[in-house]
Amino acid sequence: MQDSEKLEMANRSSHVHLKSRRRIVFDNFLGGISWGVGSVIGASIVVGIIGIIVIRTSTIPLIGDLVRVVMNEIQTGVNEITKNTTE
Repeated sequence: MQDSEKLEMANRSSHVHLKSRRRIVFDNFLGGISWGVGSVIGASIVVGIIGIIVIRTSTIPLIGDLVRVVMNEIQTGVNEITKNTTE
């Protein structure tokens, strides 16, 4: 294989593509949107699974008591906040 053939193959298989600035900004914008949507979907799934686990552990005697105390404190805080906002 001659040097010119090697250079031609390297140019064809190169991963560097020249793009306009507008195209680069648009691609990065779409990539950011996709990353954000994927993060929200993933976090929703994780929080949902954790919620299911917490609900199921409320039937376990020792852990269930702790979960009930935490849930009661949260509910008390929510009730106080809504009471203060309605006044």
